[in-house]
Amino acid sequence: MNYSPAIGVLGAQFPEYPYVSQMGVDVGYLLRKFLPDSGVLFTGGVSGVGEDAYQGIINYCLGNGLKEDRFFVLVPKGDRPSDGYYKQAKRFSHKLEIIHQGETDIQRQEKMAEQGEVFVVVNGGYGTLNECVHAIIRRKKIIVLPFTGGTAEELAHYKIYGLNHSLGQKLSALDHHSDVIDSSMIEIANSIEDLIKHLETL
Repeated sequence: MNYSPAIGVLGAQFPEYPYVSQMGVDVGYLLRKFLPDSGVLFTGGVSGVGEDAYQGIINYCLGNGLKEDRFFVLVPKGDRPSDGYYKQAKRFSHKLEIIHQGETDIQRQEKMAEQGEVFVVVNGGYGTLNECVHAIIRRKKIIVLPFTGGTAEELAHYKIYGLNHSLGQKLSALDHHSDVIDSSMIEIANSIEDLIKHLETL
C-alpha cells in the first residue's frame, strides 16, 4: 500500500473504564469519513479498541456505498489478527488486508510507529504507551482522546501539566526516559467534535 497519510489507531486490547465500545466505533467511523482520498487506516490487529474502530470504518463504508475500506492490520510474522476483524471484513464482503512486520509484538509496536504518519490514541495500556513513545521519537503526531481514559488521558495530562509519578513509573518499566516525549507532538481532542476539527486538517 502506497497511501498517504497512513493513520494508525492505538488503543488497549482490554480497555478499562471509562472506555465503552461505542467510543472506538465512533472514532473509526469519523476516521473513514474524513480520510483523504490518498490515505489509509490501520491498527495492530488485536481485539478491543482496534476491533471497535474497524467496526466503525465498515459501518461508514456500508452506509455510504464505498467499495474500499482503505484499511489494514499490522501483525507480527506468523501471527494473525483477532477474529473480530474477519467478522467485520465479512460484513463488507471484503478480504482483510494483513501486513506482517516484526518477529514479536514488541517489534510490531515499533513497526507501527514507523508505518504511520499520524496516530489517534484511544484509551490504552502499556503497549499503547510504548507505541506512542516510539511514534514521538520518530516525530510522528499523535492525537489523544483523554475522555476515553488510559494512556490517552495520561498523555493529555503530560501535555498540559508535565510528568507525574504514575507516568514516570510506566515509562521506566518500558525502559523509556521521560525526556524522549516531546509534548509538541501531542495534540488533544477533548470530544468527538474536537476530533473532527483535527481530522479536517489532515
